[in-house]
Amino acid sequence: MARKKIEFRPDPTGFDWVSKLLLTKKQRQSLLKWLLYSLICVAGLVLQDSMLSRLRLLGGGFDIAPALVILICVLEGCENGSLFALLSSMIYVFSGTGQGHYCIALLTLAAVFAAAFRQSYLRRGAGSDLICVGIFLMLYELGVFAVGLFLELTYPGRWVWFVMTAVLSTLFAGVLYKLLTLIGTIGGNVWKE
Repeated sequence: MARKKIEFRPDPTGFDWVSKLLLTKKQRQSLLKWLLYSLICVAGLVLQDSMLSRLRLLGGGFDIAPALVILICVLEGCENGSLFALLSSMIYVFSGTGQGHYCIALLTLAAVFAAAFRQSYLRRGAGSDLICVGIFLMLYELGVFAVGLFLELTYPGRWVWFVMTAVLSTLFAGVLYKLLTLIGTIGGNVWKE
């Protein structure tokens, strides 16, 4: 008796979500990297709002989320970091932590200009990355201060407190620098210069 030839193979019985996403290994690693970046920023936002909101040193507080957004944008470069800066600044403002809707533009521009400045004029390294974060976080804080002056929400003598906030937030970002560079290597090092 001749064997009947089967035209189609039966469907596999197992179900695997990872294979159904149709993502390559590199795409899955990239997705993991950006999810970890987002979790670090959300954790910084929660830490800023819950534990460090009342802690003041020399008049300045901690503004962790903008510091982390600028640092991640500097680490990833203008192309990849700009979209992350825009989305995370929107989350920062709409979560109620940001001072106003103008912070979306201020934080996104500060992050993108920090990344562009570092790529154009400085070599990659911890010192140059943190210098860019410090400079552009200071410009962001002074921009928030200027808008506060314009809207008559603060007075001119408080500019030192905004500068101290930028310094303290940059120091906190320096503590997380090594962790963020390790997260940035997930999926391999891409030539970004």
